[in-house]
Amino acid sequence: MLPLSLRGSTRALLARGLAAGVLLAAAGCRSDAPVTIPREKFVEAYVRLVRARIDAEEDSGAYLKGRDAALHRTGVTPADLRAYVEAGNRDPEALRVAWQEIAAKLDTLYGGVTSELSPEMREALRAARGSEPLADTIP
Repeated sequence: MLPLSLRGSTRALLARGLAAGVLLAAAGCRSDAPVTIPREKFVEAYVRLVRARIDAEEDSGAYLKGRDAALHRTGVTPADLRAYVEAGNRDPEALRVAWQEIAAKLDTLYGGVTSELSPEMREALRAARGSEPLADTIP
């Protein structure tokens, strides 16, 4: 069962995970990369991976087991996730929608933690996304 409230270190892990995803999405990517999985599968897998990180707290062994279980349950590989993000270069709006869905699902599960990013983290994400407003990326 997932915790109803998160400790500070877990909130920081969640914020870093979301930031890493946004930064990865904003990185220069090849436009010829194929989409290997549907958006719904990407969102489900990413949410499960973040939940595995939160459930494991600081136990890296538990996280690795949770990560493997999350990928197995969704039938997704790390390469599938990378290919999906790389393909987002062809359709940044669709990728933005996927990140919004992930943030919304995590907010529902954990009570709005994505809104608690520090001003520095928000600025880093804004810079990574270019001219697109951060508010459109993370609720």
